[in-house]
Amino acid sequence: MLLCLLLGLLPGVAGAAEKGEDKQKTKKNYTVSPPVFKRLDAAQQLLAEDDYAGALAQLDALGKKKLNPHEQALMWQIYGYTQSSQERYGEAIKSFEKCIAEDALPASTEATIRYNLGQLYMAEERFEDASKILETWLAGAENPAPSAYYLIAIAYTQQDRYEKALSFVEQALAKAKVPNESWLQLALSLYFQLERWTEVAETLEVLVTHFPKASYWKQLTSAYASLGKERKSLAALELAYAQGFLVKESELENLAHMYLYHEVPYKAARVVEKALEEKRIPEDEQSWELLANSWLHAREYERALDPLERAASLSEDGDVYIKLAQLHLQQQRWSAARKALEAALAKGELEDPGGALILAGITSLNEKRYAEAKRSFTKAKKYEKNRKAASDWLEHVEREIAKNES
Repeated sequence: MLLCLLLGLLPGVAGAAEKGEDKQKTKKNYTVSPPVFKRLDAAQQLLAEDDYAGALAQLDALGKKKLNPHEQALMWQIYGYTQSSQERYGEAIKSFEKCIAEDALPASTEATIRYNLGQLYMAEERFEDASKILETWLAGAENPAPSAYYLIAIAYTQQDRYEKALSFVEQALAKAKVPNESWLQLALSLYFQLERWTEVAETLEVLVTHFPKASYWKQLTSAYASLGKERKSLAALELAYAQGFLVKESELENLAHMYLYHEVPYKAARVVEKALEEKRIPEDEQSWELLANSWLHAREYERALDPLERAASLSEDGDVYIKLAQLHLQQQRWSAARKALEAALAKGELEDPGGALILAGITSLNEKRYAEAKRSFTKAKKYEKNRKAASDWLEHVEREIAKNES
C-alpha cells in the first residue's frame, strides 16, 4: 500500500500551494549559470525519457563543479526524483534532505519537496519523520488536498497514536466531496481501537450505504448489538440477508434465532426452510428442530409436524418424540400421539421419563385402552416427581372402568 502513496512523487507536484508563495524567498539569489543550466536541463530531459543512468551522469558531472546554493539545491532535487523513480528511496531521501538543507529554492518548490519527502519516509517506514515533515508542509499549505490529511493519519496510525490519526482522517473525510472507502476503513479501525462504538456504527452506516459489502453489514449488526440496539441489529442482519450476504450455516441460524428472539417466528421458519432447500444448512436434528420450533411459535402446527418427525428420527434420545406427541395430543390425534410416545420410550434417555409415561397413559385412556393406561400410570409412580399425578390418574382410570362396567 505504501508504494501507491508514491504515485504523486513527480517533479513539480506539490498537492497544494504554499501560503504566500507569490512572495518567494529573497534572501537567496536564484541565478543559474548557463553551463549549469545546460547540465540540469539535460538531466531533466533524460529523466523524462526514463534514462536514469544518463540523468545521473549529468548530475555527477555537476557535482564536480563549484555551485552556488541554488544550483546545489536544484541538483539535489533532480537527484531525488531520479532515485525515487528507480525505487532507490533511501538515496532519494538523502538527496531531498540535502536539497531542503540548502534553503535556496522558492517556497512552492520546497513545499513540493517536503511533501514528496514525507511520502518517501512512509515508504521507508519512517513514520515519525513522515508525520513531522508532513505536518510542517501542511502548516504552510493553502487548501491542501484531503489525501494529504489521510496520509498524515496513516503515519500516526503506524505509530499507534490513534487520537492524532483520527483527527486527520476525520478532516480528510470532511473535506472529501464523495465518500472514500479506504479513508472510511481507516476511521472505522481507529474508532474500534478507541472503543468509540457509536462512531463505529455511524461509520459502518456510511459504508453500507456507499459500499454495500457483506463484511460491513455483518459488522454493523454487531455494532448495533454492542450498543444495545437489538431491533436495529436485526434490521441490519435482515437487509444483509435480503442482499444475499448471509450464506454460511452459522449466519443463517443466527438470523433465525434472532427472529425467534424478537418474536417473528414466521420469518425464522422461512429462513430455515429456504436454507434447507438450498443445502446451506445440514439436514440434521438441530436444523429440523429449529424449523419445527419456528412453525410452532408461529402457531403453524400442521407445518411443524414433518420437521418434528424428521428431527425425532435423527435424535439420539426420545425427547423430540415427546414434543411430537404433545403436538398430536393438542390436536386430539390419540393414535399418532401414542405411536410417538412409544418411540420416545423406546429410544429412552428422556429428560422426564415419568412425565412421558403419564402422557402415554392419558393417550391410552382417551382411546379407552384402560389396561395399557394403568400400566403406564403404574410405571410413572416409580418416579418421585410424577408420583402424585400418576396416582390421581390411576384413580381416574379406575372410575372410568367402573363407569363402563355398570
